[in-house]
Amino acid sequence: KYSFSGCLLISVSSISGDTLGMTQSGRRVSFSDTAATVEIYDLSGALVARHANVEAIHLDLCPGAYILRAGNAHTTITKKIVVR
Repeated sequence: KYSFSGCLLISVSSISGDTLGMTQSGRRVSFSDTAATVEIYDLSGALVARHANVEAIHLDLCPGAYILRAGNAHTTITKKIVVR
């Protein structure tokens, strides 16, 4: 068991254009900037979809939980997504 006391959370501000935001609405995932690569993995780690140079994708996947990894020249994000 780990205990942390006196921890200080430090926020790092990003330079404009250095972030890649993501929003999910139903089966549509939109990015705040063009994602050079988008990879979607099932929870066993198998790659189930790959996209390149997109601002939005449609999740044509069976219902379940997945890991989405998207990146551009500045950053990479990894998010858990749920398809219903």
